[in-house]
Amino acid sequence: ETCVEVVILRELVSQMTGINVVEDLGDVQLEGQSGGPILQGETATFRRDKKKKKLLRKSTGYLLDCLKSNKFILPLFLLLSHAKYHIMFKSEIPHLVLMSELIDKTQGVLIQLGEFVQQGLKTSDYAQQLPSLYDLVKKYHLT
Repeated sequence: ETCVEVVILRELVSQMTGINVVEDLGDVQLEGQSGGPILQGETATFRRDKKKKKLLRKSTGYLLDCLKSNKFILPLFLLLSHAKYHIMFKSEIPHLVLMSELIDKTQGVLIQLGEFVQQGLKTSDYAQQLPSLYDLVKKYHLT
């Protein structure tokens, strides 16, 4: 059941923001992700549809306002992180390939949401939405 929700969330965010996660990374993109922020931007693991930018401005703003005003940013990040943990350690999926595919898709949605929120909020507002690393580990049990 987690798979369906992850796919729906990925498509919802993709359609409302124009941010699509690139699933098949080449060697150059993987190496570029280990560099600094400029190199990471050039070898991004996401793609923003620039043609739809004007069309998506209203829906993007609405989604960001909804997430921010209802304080859904942290719960969504936590839910996806816990779903990933559950898929890895608690599920009884017999096929390793299927399990890794679910983990990759969940990670893709985390990247997609993180990129959307990071682009939409000021750094100070983004920092206020997330707790400290200590709280993430102790209070929310993220590992």
